[in-house]
Amino acid sequence: MNNYNDAEQIGKFVKGKIAELLFEMMIREDPNHTFTVIPFGYEKTTPELAQYQELIKNYETLTVIKQSPDFILIKNDKTKVYFVEVKYRRHLGSFTRDDLSKRAQNITQYWKDTWFFVATQDGFYFDSGKEVIKNEGDMKKLDETIILPEIQNKYLGVLKEFIRK
Repeated sequence: MNNYNDAEQIGKFVKGKIAELLFEMMIREDPNHTFTVIPFGYEKTTPELAQYQELIKNYETLTVIKQSPDFILIKNDKTKVYFVEVKYRRHLGSFTRDDLSKRAQNITQYWKDTWFFVATQDGFYFDSGKEVIKNEGDMKKLDETIILPEIQNKYLGVLKEFIRK
């Protein structure tokens, strides 16, 4: 696990975990059951590596593993698999877009078809890593055909309740 030494780092970690949990719950609540969601990020699949990352000598291998997206979505007709990286950002401002574009560039080096889900105080965004890079971090709102508006609104309310700052 990362070394969280101060309240700011702990706060960022908690906000990220809240965003991941809300994403997973929204996918599971989809009445059409379009996707099976599988937690995948390296902190979930290889917690020992996360815990001892400072000690590991083969950095290139660790880098690939550390870039693992947070989730795998499998379309229930089994025709498609998506990797999804989940982030929390207060808003999609210029600094946030630059940060997301850099993150998309890093992760798509190793996981080419990764998608990005971003939870913000303004709503949820979902786009392919390729589009995030091409649009310099700008993203599309989460499509209402993927998650119904009433489900999105419910989870946005939960997000706002737990992340106020």
